[in-house]
Amino acid sequence: MNTQKITIDAVPLLSSINSYADFRCSVEMIDDFLLRQAECSDKQYKTQTTTFWIHEKLVGYYTSHASVLTLKAPDVAKLKASGIELTDNVMSNDITVPTVSLAYFAVDKDYQQKGIGTALLHYFLTETAFLYLNDGLGFVGVTLSALPNAVEFYQKFGFEIFGNVDYDEGPVLREYSMFINVPVILDLESSRFALK
Repeated sequence: MNTQKITIDAVPLLSSINSYADFRCSVEMIDDFLLRQAECSDKQYKTQTTTFWIHEKLVGYYTSHASVLTLKAPDVAKLKASGIELTDNVMSNDITVPTVSLAYFAVDKDYQQKGIGTALLHYFLTETAFLYLNDGLGFVGVTLSALPNAVEFYQKFGFEIFGNVDYDEGPVLREYSMFINVPVILDLESSRFALK
């Protein structure tokens, strides 16, 4: 078992001086976003892309942004059951809540299945917890759209499928909407930071 410690540097895309042109995660749409759109989107303050480097090699990235989520009745009930109090002035069973969206998340194909994705997602969730705890940003959780082969990876962190879709029995979709609430994030990441 190789227990060599690897240092991964996190750098905002707009601060990076290294080239990321050779990054490939094997999903063309995700590669294209990084190579053709991420810098422009970040410059327009629509998103924030964080890149991860081992030496001068880009090994992964994620892009996030503020968002809102409209929950339908079954998902509202699930969120309330998790301990989040929700109120809404609208006379319906749907509710809109503030979230952070993990819009893109990728690891270079040469670094997949080596724990890099786990480290990057922990980094993102810790940063998200700090947004809530230290920076005063209010939101109920994180949303993302997972490709079918990534659903179980996100479920290990506490993300749940929402939108009234049964992953185990339902139709095979191109992507699955997933959600993790703030209390789960804080519990998951509490060992990574000291609550003061």
